[in-house]
Amino acid sequence: NPSVNLPQDQLPIPIRLSPVCPISST
Repeated sequence: NPSVNLPQDQLPIPIRLSPVCPISST
């Protein structure tokens, strides 16, 4: 099911652009 991998990849992309996110702090 590659279709499920597509949306998952899109999620980390915006998170990486946002350095203010708490995920980047960890």
